[in-house]
Amino acid sequence: TGIARLGEQTDCRLTMLRLRELEPKERREALRDSILVRHPDIVVIDGIADLLYNTNDIEESDNLIGELMALSTQYNCHIINVLHTIPGTDKARGHIGSSLQRKSETVLYVHKDDNISIVECQFSRNEPFERFAFSISEEGIPELCDIPTTEGLGVNERIVEILTTEYGGAVERQTLSNKVAAVMNINTNAARMRVKRLINKGLLYADGNMIY
Repeated sequence: TGIARLGEQTDCRLTMLRLRELEPKERREALRDSILVRHPDIVVIDGIADLLYNTNDIEESDNLIGELMALSTQYNCHIINVLHTIPGTDKARGHIGSSLQRKSETVLYVHKDDNISIVECQFSRNEPFERFAFSISEEGIPELCDIPTTEGLGVNERIVEILTTEYGGAVERQTLSNKVAAVMNINTNAARMRVKRLINKGLLYADGNMIY
């Protein structure tokens, strides 16, 4: 059981943990033990909700995030967490999602359009990146591809509607970004990226600090 708990080393650079049959507490212990033994550079937790009994429990969520932050500092490793969003939105589930967003260096939002996955930067403490898309080849390998031209049409129309109905078709860029963030329940960084994409697509026009 010791080997199973620490994971199967399938490659000299990769260790995989199979923890499906364990309780959340046991999964956390196995993760901690594996980091202690392997000293990895990158840890991917898919998904972090499986390490909790209740994703809406404030104390349990904050304790887990604190433990992960301590592990990343102590063992100098980068920890990537995967968490599903609330259906129909780009908002992370439960209190654990709120805790992660407050403490993360970067938050990525990944959503599907048919067989294409689209990745955008919801938040970054550094310079945010432009969104991109990828698909999975027949060999199971991720490959970069073009973003579907129909993706996000509903979101685009909603932002244009906000500009038209709330501000009569013209407003300062920051004011629009703040309003979009409030209406769509996203952070201002993600809102600014969405406004910028509409400008690049020609759906909005920018003149200095003004958006039309």
